[in-house]
Amino acid sequence: MTGPAAWRERWRAARPPVLIGIAVITTAIITVLISGTDASTPLDPRSAAPSGTRALDVLLREQGVRASRMESYEEALAAAPGGTILVTDPGDVPPARIGELIATAATTVLVDPGPSVIDELPGGVELLGPALTAPIEAGCDLPAATSAGRAILGGARYRAGPPAIRCYDDSLVVVPASPGNGTVVILGAADALTNDHLGDEGNAALSLMLLGSPPTLAWYLPSPTDPAFRTDERSLVSLIPRGWWFAAMQVLVGVVLLAAWRARRLGPIVTEQLPVVIRATETHEGRARLYQRSRDRAHAAAILRSAAIDRATRVLRLPRHTDERTLVASIAERTGRGADAVAGLLSGPHPADDAALLALGRALAELEHDLDLGLDTPEGTH
Repeated sequence: MTGPAAWRERWRAARPPVLIGIAVITTAIITVLISGTDASTPLDPRSAAPSGTRALDVLLREQGVRASRMESYEEALAAAPGGTILVTDPGDVPPARIGELIATAATTVLVDPGPSVIDELPGGVELLGPALTAPIEAGCDLPAATSAGRAILGGARYRAGPPAIRCYDDSLVVVPASPGNGTVVILGAADALTNDHLGDEGNAALSLMLLGSPPTLAWYLPSPTDPAFRTDERSLVSLIPRGWWFAAMQVLVGVVLLAAWRARRLGPIVTEQLPVVIRATETHEGRARLYQRSRDRAHAAAILRSAAIDRATRVLRLPRHTDERTLVASIAERTGRGADAVAGLLSGPHPADDAALLALGRALAELEHDLDLGLDTPEGTH
């Protein structure tokens, strides 16, 4: 089928997947345009969303603090000496790399660090457990906390030995600088830094005093796909327990033994004598006897005439579906016989008895013989 009808059929078949693909692409484009690439990232200084920190970034710049947003660990480590580093998600950084930042930076601020990070911190910091995020009094003599007063903190509570300072019901812990390490500030929750809560209570004052000294701030948003962390990755194979490898080897050995048991045995080729050998002539004779027994002379005659027509068509090099009149004329011309006689042999009445059937067979054989002789004679006569 060609033309407009064919194109309509093809479009009808391809329409559902095409429409689905267009819908998916359109939805993806609209989602990216509406959400943006960084608008939904928590604690992002470029984000104006409730969970972002764009308002705090503006206040810090107005106070003369040079804040830089970074997603690469190498960039954050390069900006660490003599400045402050805010790590928004310490859980995405390998604990050993957190230790490198603490040892390099003047102040390292960690937001809601987990147990794996806590174990690497100086000062014997411990995680006590979760805490309700709510306005809390400072409850300590830390200058930043006493100046800010009540602030919204909580999230998690920590404990550290002297000379660490614990404020806001243990949800803010400051571990002073020690030999080989900078000052570590632990925040149990990030609410005091976000756009949504920066104007509440003393959050703005607390955030500015914690992050605004010294005057350089590296705003580090870590990513688990950071190329700097690939050295700490383990392959999927290395995560498989040894017991599983032993079990897999046992299964493999069992499969090999089963295959060897069920496989065909290889050896010399064994010839097998057929029980009965039937010659082709016996097949023909058996079929002829069936025709004779059933007295189906018409069917036998039709087979003889069909075979003669096929051989005559092949000898004369005529098309297989040559009409009877053309075939009869060609045979008559080659053999010198009359057209009526040839037509009578090829499509005459069915024989009435066995003698007539035998006579028809002989006449067809003679016709094929004369046809062969006629083709061998230069002028087609003999």
